[in-house]
Amino acid sequence: MRGFNRFWAFALMGLWLCCMNVAQAAGPEIAMDGLKIVTASAVQMRAAPVTTAPVVTRLKLGVTMRATRRTQQEEQIGNMRGYWYFVTGEGASGWVFGQFLRDFVPEKQDAIWIGLAKERATNKNLKFADYADTYGFISSVLPKAKDKSMGVELAFNRLIVLQRSVNLITFENAKTQPYKRWLEMRQGEVFHDEISGQWLVPATAFWKLADQVPNSPLGDEISRFAASAPLGGECEGDISCNLARSLMTEGEYLKRYPNGRFAAAALKEAGEVLAFIQKELASQPNYFRDFPDDSNGKVLQDYQAIVGNSRAAGVAQVMGQLRAIDARYRATTRR
Repeated sequence: MRGFNRFWAFALMGLWLCCMNVAQAAGPEIAMDGLKIVTASAVQMRAAPVTTAPVVTRLKLGVTMRATRRTQQEEQIGNMRGYWYFVTGEGASGWVFGQFLRDFVPEKQDAIWIGLAKERATNKNLKFADYADTYGFISSVLPKAKDKSMGVELAFNRLIVLQRSVNLITFENAKTQPYKRWLEMRQGEVFHDEISGQWLVPATAFWKLADQVPNSPLGDEISRFAASAPLGGECEGDISCNLARSLMTEGEYLKRYPNGRFAAAALKEAGEVLAFIQKELASQPNYFRDFPDDSNGKVLQDYQAIVGNSRAAGVAQVMGQLRAIDARYRATTRR
């Protein structure tokens, strides 16, 4: 036992000397006092401000730490350049490279959280674990949001991150970890589309979120995302299905924001769907009679009323298409 203790004593002494040497090699330090937020997943906290120093712990995305000093000189690590900061928090103290930290001001916490959440949500090249970490980070700060609209924006980015995470789950890996566990945890938040083989966040989740901030730029953005979200299933060449889906997506957006920021784009997409329907009707002139569906008449009337309220570019073309399809419907069904 005495020999064993002596071994560990020498080992700890060696570790201490190593840390002292690398700390001295890093150069003088500058005292400071400020809060930092961790901007990446599993960030390494080291015993000294060099990449060869032992790892003390790994920090989660979004945790706040107090920085009390930093290195005087910046260091180049790969394609990143920055200072090292000595930080304390999460039950540990050590050095973290500055490229993984950002100033955190409590009075501006909502904006800082949204900025970080949006950066991660719009990054299509992250790994599954990164998206899962981002989902957890947003979930942890969401109840602390002081402003309602900012809370909605955080929730919006959480839905985007959730969709990006399940985009990386396939039929082959769905039964392996960590994907299996993730799907189990997210039951009720995503569904499996048998046709495409994908897991999807329901478009209704985005629409419900948009309802919380009506008639606002944020509501406009969320509604546009909702209109573009995959619905699952497949219409193929069915005219009634494509018509109904267009009303549920582009039409629903235009109903809420007839002159919104994305109104012209929604009209363009609606026009493409209607052009497909017109082409199908040309080859199936008796479609509405051969496949009677009373809902078609209401869909066409509702769609025309919605588009008629818009002044965005392309409205005249889409209205012309809807009227032509409606005329075919009425002539075929004699209504």
